[in-house]
Amino acid sequence: MGLFDFLGGGSDKGLKKHASRVADKRAQAPDRAESIRHLANLKNAGAVEALLVRFSYKVDPSIIDQEEKEDVFNAIVDSGADVALEPVRAYFRNPSRSVNWAIKILAHLVSTDELVDEILEVLAGMDVEYTRDPERKQQLIAALEDMRSPKIAPAVVRFLEDVNETSRFHAVGALLGQQARDGDPAAGSSGADQPNVLAVLAARLPVEESVRVKVRIADGLAEAGYVYEPGAARESAAKALPTDFAIDREGRVTRKK
Repeated sequence: MGLFDFLGGGSDKGLKKHASRVADKRAQAPDRAESIRHLANLKNAGAVEALLVRFSYKVDPSIIDQEEKEDVFNAIVDSGADVALEPVRAYFRNPSRSVNWAIKILAHLVSTDELVDEILEVLAGMDVEYTRDPERKQQLIAALEDMRSPKIAPAVVRFLEDVNETSRFHAVGALLGQQARDGDPAAGSSGADQPNVLAVLAARLPVEESVRVKVRIADGLAEAGYVYEPGAARESAAKALPTDFAIDREGRVTRKK
């Protein structure tokens, strides 16, 4: 069923007109803004679905684009979870859609644990091989950098092998984000199914090809005070470290002064 088929059952006679205008990047900005306001006032699922389409394109100037998207974001969040959750979930799960705005909205509609589940469910259907447009996967992994859950590390560790450099970069960030900070023991990984994040990253460093990813790994290891045991692994890591890092006599990764 298409968007306008879904909207056809609504009681508002102007809904189709305003939905069409919001979906039209060539419409005049004041007209599109009027339609955004109209749909925002309806606060029903059809209006939310119509508003979500605005996140699928950009207009110039960028300040107008951002303002319109902020207005749409606020309108959908203000509609409440009872109205907005299912349309937003459907948009989020659509493989042709960018996910950044949907994630921001979901963060206001569901708990962090539920949002992690939503993201990991979509990521589970993605692999580490070449894809023509990896942006959606990159956005999903990047979003996990700011979340803490014991579910994240086991699901994300495989993306350290992703052929896309940016996906690997964000995978490192998401894994490092699961490390305990500020004396919070609950933040660290535990359990039989949990990878030792620092050990995994330490092993990845010598085989990683991207300097940017190596820097992120080395920075995380230095921040955590990771120590390489004497032996071949330490020697390989020392050779692979970016120029701003070194391994001291105790095997600890340090930043050069």
